[in-house]
Amino acid sequence: MKTIKVPYSNSFQSNIIIPLLISLPFCGLLIMIFAITNKNWIDFLIGSLVGIPPAIILWKIMTLQLLILTKDLLNHQQISNINDHGFSLMNNEKENRIYWSDILDIELEKENLVCIRFLNRKKVEINNEYSGWYLFLKKIPSSKLKSSKIPDFLEWTYSNLESCQVCGSISMNDQKCLSCHTERFNHDLEDEFETEAEYLRYQQLELFCTYEESEEVDFHEIDNDGFEKDTNWRPLVSEKEVIEYSREHYWDI
Repeated sequence: MKTIKVPYSNSFQSNIIIPLLISLPFCGLLIMIFAITNKNWIDFLIGSLVGIPPAIILWKIMTLQLLILTKDLLNHQQISNINDHGFSLMNNEKENRIYWSDILDIELEKENLVCIRFLNRKKVEINNEYSGWYLFLKKIPSSKLKSSKIPDFLEWTYSNLESCQVCGSISMNDQKCLSCHTERFNHDLEDEFETEAEYLRYQQLELFCTYEESEEVDFHEIDNDGFEKDTNWRPLVSEKEVIEYSREHYWDI
């Protein structure tokens, strides 16, 4: 699943504004060419005013969107391949294999941070921004737990979760989903979304979108992140809507 947010609001991603920003630079260019042909510098100035500002705005929008996508790829943090021997820790493009036998103990420092102490006295801190963080906490061997903080934290966390309406995982606390990171609908979002249903639909389009035409839309993809799927959950958007959204916002980037 994806949690990438585009750098401009859904109200800006309309079927009118983006095509308008694309068409105005071409119109301005045609006016400028016509003005040069007729040596009419007033028309040339008008063409510049019509075409250049929208071109700059469009360039900034697409550049920001590309930077968001690039940043998401570069800052990929994940805990994976957890088994009886150890786990893999990926930070950006670097992956390290860590073995339980090399660890002295693991302790919960904060609600979003664990500290791993190694036998060689080195320490590694892992926060909950890492994909698979909650699954990792559940898989830590009891012999490596410094105290009961982690089991107590997990018991409290999982006992207060409900189904997320966006991704379908049983991972929504009182503020956000611990799986897809969608925030609960609140007053701050009412300026951008008229209804909660509109907000949820937008989040699902973002979450299940594809970046290439060859990718398939999978509403029921199983994320190995420590959270179960609600078998009664159904998406609010259709596969056709996700494909159209992906084609409009991502396939041409």
